[in-house]
Amino acid sequence: MGDKLGLMPPPPVTAGAGPVTTGGQGLAWSVTSKSRHPEVAAAYLDHITGEHAADVMTEEGVLPAVPGRAAREVPAGSVDGQLIEGWERLTENDGLVPYLDYTTPTFYNALSAQLQGVIDGSVSPESFAAALQRDYGDFRKKQQRSAGEGQR
Repeated sequence: MGDKLGLMPPPPVTAGAGPVTTGGQGLAWSVTSKSRHPEVAAAYLDHITGEHAADVMTEEGVLPAVPGRAAREVPAGSVDGQLIEGWERLTENDGLVPYLDYTTPTFYNALSAQLQGVIDGSVSPESFAAALQRDYGDFRKKQQRSAGEGQR
């Protein structure tokens, strides 16, 4: 497509509002509380999310969650430049809506199983929505209980 390729975030729902889109900033990296070497895992996370890693990703045509120095050197009208500019507009406007399956640790499983039922007709749309709400509600209750126990 050469110079005919262009990228942009979806237009806002309301005129004058910022762009909004569903997406994620990459993989959900974490260190579990049961890690035998949390300091090694934390050092790795620091490494892959640092400015050097962002610069390497940018140089390879990959959009990092936080563009570094190399992003400032990308030509503004290029495809990569448009990608970076669109990302910056999304993040400046708090316009990134996480994927639904990030809602709870079990949400992907609930979503997948229930959606298969909707597709094959064994689950109504109302039951589908209720199951997802139940998963979210159970997760929130568990969080609130944990927070309450932590305050004791």
